[in-house]
This record gives sequence, C-alpha cells and structure tokens, in this order.
Amino acid sequence: MDLDDELATGVMLSPTRNMSRDGEIVRRWMEMVLGDKFSGDLPAALYSGELLCDLVNKLYKALGMKSQISPVRGAENRTSGCEADADALSNVLEYLRACEVLGVSRQDLFQPDDLLQAKGMEKVYSNVLSLQAVAVSLSNRRSIDERSSMINASDWSPMLEQSVFIDEDDLEVDYLDIESPDAVTLMQQSRWQRLLFEYEHQLQRKEESDRAGDSSATEGLGPLAHGIWRTEERIRGLLLCDDHEFGAVPDELHGKLWMLASGAQMEMMKHRGQYELLLAAELESTDSTRQIDVDLHRTVADDDKEQWTEEKSRMMRRILVAYSFYNPNLGYCQGLNYIVARSLQFLDEEEAFYLLIQIVKLVPDDYYTTMLGLAVDQHVFADLVRLQYPEVSERLTELGGSGMELSLACAL
Repeated sequence: MDLDDELATGVMLSPTRNMSRDGEIVRRWMEMVLGDKFSGDLPAALYSGELLCDLVNKLYKALGMKSQISPVRGAENRTSGCEADADALSNVLEYLRACEVLGVSRQDLFQPDDLLQAKGMEKVYSNVLSLQAVAVSLSNRRSIDERSSMINASDWSPMLEQSVFIDEDDLEVDYLDIESPDAVTLMQQSRWQRLLFEYEHQLQRKEESDRAGDSSATEGLGPLAHGIWRTEERIRGLLLCDDHEFGAVPDELHGKLWMLASGAQMEMMKHRGQYELLLAAELESTDSTRQIDVDLHRTVADDDKEQWTEEKSRMMRRILVAYSFYNPNLGYCQGLNYIVARSLQFLDEEEAFYLLIQIVKLVPDDYYTTMLGLAVDQHVFADLVRLQYPEVSERLTELGGSGMELSLACAL
C-alpha cells in the first residue's frame, strides 16, 4: 500500500463523534502511515509527542518537503519528571506548528494540556483526523503548484517592494504591443528575474540567520525555511511544465538559477579568496594536471567551438586544477571537464568552480571512483527502454549500440 492509499484510509466521521471510535481510527491511520504498531493505550503512546512529530515528518517527505521536525527523543526515560514534561511540551508545540503549516485550521488545533494532562483527548483525536483530511487533500493535489498553494505565502516579499525590474503594467500601457513576441519575451524574462531575486534574497537571509546562530526561522518549520521550500517548489513546477506566463528560463539566467539551486552562490560568498589560494597552489605537474591537459582540447565538440575561445580553455584548466587541489581524494576524473565547459557558457570562472564543487557533492562516490553506480544505472535505464520502447532499443542494436548510450544522450 503506498502512502497516498494510507493517507486516505480511515473513516471520515460525522460532526457527532464517539471518542473511543475516533481513537481507534487515529491509531489505525497512524500505524499504517508510520508502519509500526503502538504498544499500550493511545494517550500514553502519544504523550511524548514523538509519534506526532514522526507522523508530520512522514507527510512532509510524501509531499517533497526538505524540512523535517527533530523531536526530543527519550522523554519517557528521563529520571526527572519535569524534564520529561518539558521535552514532551516541546514536541507537541512543534507538531502543532507543523499542523498550521500543512493547512490545519486553528480551530482544529488542541491545547498542549489536552494531551499532556489528558484533559481533552477528544480534541487531540479530532486534530489528528483533521490532519488526515488535509493530508488526503494534499495527496490528491498532484501538481507542485497545487500543493504549495495550500499555505498562504509570507506577508513580506522583496517582490512587493520597489525594485529595479520592469513593471508589467507599464510594459503593456506605455510602449509595447502586449501580443508581440518581443513583449511576451520581455515580460517572461522580468517574471523569472523577480522569482530568482526573491529566491536569492531568501537564501541570503538564511545565511545571515545561520551566521548569527538563530536557527529558529531557518530550520524545520521555521517561516524562512518554509518560504525557501515554497520558492524551490514553484521553480521546480515551472521547469516541469509549459508555463505560458513564465516561459523557459532565459539563457542569461541559467547560470543564476544553477548557482542558487545548488547552493554554490552561498558557498562562494562564504569562502571569498579560497579559489585564488587554490590557483596559487599549482607548483608542479601531478597526475591530475597531466590528465587535465590531455582532455582540455578534446572537450568541446566541433559544433560548439564557434562559441568557445582559448581563454575559456584556460579558465577550464584553472578550474579543474584548482578542484584537484580542493578535493585531493578525487583529484580529477574524466567527465568533470564537460561539466565545467557547460558551466562556462553561463557563468564566470569562480562561479563555475563552486558549481562544480556542489555538483560533485550531489553525486554518489561510485559514480566517479569505480563508476559502478553509473554502470548499474545505465543498464537499468537500458532495460526500461527495452521494455517500454522496444522499437528504440532494436534500432540502437541495429546501429551497433548496446543501449547504454541512451542514458548519455538523454542526459545531454
């Protein structure tokens, strides 16, 4: 049974509720979603708040949210009753904040003492069933835009303030034919600029909060963390669908989006001067530098050489050599040159270096050491194509291929 089925399992009750029946439904639903049976009675199982936080984390994961609650564990094992109560209260408050974020109305929340002192277990059960209803609604909203629109955006946005971007009303009224391709392109570009500006501003605020040691807004259910998630989901949704208002990402903004989404922009800001120090470290020839020099002039395809220059080749060499010193365990492996070459079409030298760092961090080790992981995934992909599109697989075989080439073609 997948999570969507589990979310939908349970009986939606009438306004006149039976508490014992509510408790049984809550128990069954939570056990199915969490994949574990509860021991003892339900109020005792819920007391510490840990299971409620685990439930929210399960829902967050199903919805693609990066944030997770970190409940205080082991409250029941505390020697001091006061400590256990404080930990349980902290967990319950985290859970209630999560309910609001997910869209449970305030009237369906409960007071901590309703659970911690068992003063109102019917309110606790009613709350969990309300969360169930919200979860079912969210699970039925298949598009990213639909899911992220469940929650009201934050009150403040840099896009609401005066900015350097072109006002679309001015574009329409003053001098542009709104139906012309140029006007449409200009407005789409302005919309992407605004969206990436907001994204960058959110990331900068997060970095400032992290430096100040204030994680309340930037981790878990903090408003800034959730705002960043919403923006990333919005961008992901625009990339996955043919949105006529935004259109494709303008060429000049590809690099900006890569830097922000990968975290390379913030890494570069935190490590000013690091790249220059790594460049100064090249004192002698190494295995990595020798292989880089071999690959340097066979990286760019003939069709792309019109947009390529010798200066870009020198930039690519500096980036790859600097990276080999930055990550001596890897040094250099073939394939990094292609990443850097593509990056330099949209980024300057230092930006491309930090983007390379972030990309390699995202890739499993066996993709660039033994390459076993890459080979396995290529074979799996080829088998899937053979099963779903046998005519494509047969054509590749006729041409002398093995099918593994498909993954390379699709990646490019």
